Amino acid sequence: ARRNEEPVILELLFDPDDVILSQFPWELMFDGNLPYAVLNNNVYLIRSVITNELDGKTNTQKINTYNNINILSLHPRPKELSNLPLNEKKSFQTITSQNWFKWQELMPPSWGNLKDKLLENEENYNFLHFDGHGAYGKVCPNRNCRAMNKSLLTKCKNCNQDIEGVMPTGYLNFEDENGGNDRVKILDLKVILANSKVQVGVI
Repeated sequence: ARRNEEPVILELLFDPDDVILSQFPWELMFDGNLPYAVLNNNVYLIRSVITNELDGKTNTQKINTYNNINILSLHPRPKELSNLPLNEKKSFQTITSQNWFKWQELMPPSWGNLKDKLLENEENYNFLHFDGHGAYGKVCPNRNCRAMNKSLLTKCKNCNQDIEGVMPTGYLNFEDENGGNDRVKILDLKVILANSKVQVGVI
């Protein structure tokens, strides 16, 4: 169909118990060839929920979970950390011409800026995409150190501070006002998302 430039209809079937999955941005599926499966107007995506199965036949009902994808993305690259490619950002730029897709990049990609943006949410973002560094472990409580340690360590690898009682957790790396590394707990982001209109967060 693609070679002949014929329209393609892709129908996703959801079990009634898992209908919440229909709210995910399936338009951004990657098919291995193009950046996204629904990249051009020749591909149409339909969401359906299975209503019942009789005599071996599956009955479905079409559903519409939202009209548009409105993504806020951030791509922090702290200067102390290794550089990461910006493939995801480039892919977003590629499909901004689609009328169902709206995208804004958060600048600067700081924790304070993200909190303000999500809690105000005047743009009604329904998806948040974080593209950056993250880590899981114990952060040294020594203010002059703050090194990230593996979760099983009992002494800080950098300053030998006792970290046996420090609970390991997940962190995301934002940028501070000088472009440096600002480590934020994922649990803190969870609290902000719970009080925002964002439906799905991708990390």
